[in-house]
Amino acid sequence: MSQSQSVKRINTWIGSIFFLLGTIFAMLMIGQHWMKIQLPLPSIWYQTRSAHLLICVCLFISGVIAHIKGKPPQNHTALFHSVRVFTKPDCPLCDQAIAVLDEFSTVMPEVEKVDISDDADLKQKHRQHIPVVEIDGRIRFRGIVSAELLQRLIRARQRQAESESV
Repeated sequence: MSQSQSVKRINTWIGSIFFLLGTIFAMLMIGQHWMKIQLPLPSIWYQTRSAHLLICVCLFISGVIAHIKGKPPQNHTALFHSVRVFTKPDCPLCDQAIAVLDEFSTVMPEVEKVDISDDADLKQKHRQHIPVVEIDGRIRFRGIVSAELLQRLIRARQRQAESESV
């Protein structure tokens, strides 16, 4: 599991905990304020009644934010083993290529970004065609990454995987 997937999983758990705390807090508020149920709670509970609604809303909002940042990882098998994008600084096409690859994150492994400006050999090899997308060791795209062509490549790999599993 990659570090970003671990962070997303942790954020999801934190979001769930905040939702649970917000729900418990809301139930205590309803029980105390409107149903007049007397529970043995610490004295700070009774001293801070004016802030209860604010605390409850903050817990729910924190849960929402954590869930948005930590969408649970999909249980899937990546169709490919590696995806590398050769990039350079200030490259709008590189950003577009990565965005297209991210659209297919459920069937692709995490994208490895390689900056060619740090390596003279890579700079010489790829400077005319940035970005270059390499999937499982084979160059699949140079320049613009087409979502349609990537989808075809994915479907072909899915058919291949299905025929191998039979």
